[in-house]
Parts: sequence; C-alpha cells; structure tokens
Amino acid sequence: MSDNTHNNSETYSGSTFTNLNEIKTGYEVYGMDNQTFGTVEKVLSDGIQVNGQRIATAAIARVENKRVYLQVAGADYLKDGVLRVPIIEERLTVGKRTVEAGAAEIRKAVTSEEQMVPIDLMREKSASRPTN
Repeated sequence: MSDNTHNNSETYSGSTFTNLNEIKTGYEVYGMDNQTFGTVEKVLSDGIQVNGQRIATAAIARVENKRVYLQVAGADYLKDGVLRVPIIEERLTVGKRTVEAGAAEIRKAVTSEEQMVPIDLMREKSASRPTN
C-alpha cells in the first residue's frame, strides 16, 4: 500500500483487540518479536498512530504495562517505508460421520389403589312381546 495506511478489514490470527480506551499517547509499541516499533503518537477512532503510520485496531494483539503489542513482528510490519500486512489463510473441511450418541434407560412403575367413586348409572329396560 503506497499511502502507508493499513486496511482495517485485514484479518490476523489470534484474538482481536477491541478496547482502544486502554491505549494512551506515549505508550511504547512492540511487534510480536518484542522489538520496539515506536511510540503511540495519537489514539484514533479505528486504531493508533505510530511514527506517522496508522495501525488498525485489528493489528493490535494486547496492551500490558503501558505497552502495545502488535500481532505481527515489528520488523515485518514496516519495511522500506511500506506497510506490509501478512495474509493468513485457513481451510476448513466439513463432513458428517455416524457415531454412537449414547443410551438411555427408561423405567415404568405401575401402582394401583382402590378408591370409592360415586357414579350415576342409567338402566334401560326392554320389553319383548310375541309377534303373531
């Protein structure tokens, strides 16, 4: 990138840092290789400015003891005045397989008890007569 800025949509391995409120002007910035990259000149809405370069929030790994650590080596981040962002590729293979999920035991217990329940009964009488 010729304008020495970092595209915030780039992806990095590891966890993503999101709280820029933890970073203050004057904090030292280190690469993943613990080499000094510079000092935070300004905290921006989407990253920090170090040595006149904008570093996106996505490039920040963590903040500890007034130090900002990047997700890439400081030496790899800026070479010959050009910002270099590593490209990381991941591949995922998706499939299905049959496995025994487990077993369950089911029990049924039957109990009986006698109860007195009032019931209305209806009776029908039929009369039969000879047909002759």
